[in-house]
Amino acid sequence: ASRTLMIRDIRKTACDEEKLSAYFREAYPSFQITHFTLAYNIAQLQHLYKR
Repeated sequence: ASRTLMIRDIRKTACDEEKLSAYFREAYPSFQITHFTLAYNIAQLQHLYKR
């Protein structure tokens, strides 16, 4: 099974893929993180989130 997680309002200074990956692997060692993507222009996603 796979899961998708959307996290909002991360400061631009914290948007470093390596640092975020290390954080999640340390914070959630029992979960296997295979991939994540940083998205910047998410107007349509924000509209869906508000529903």
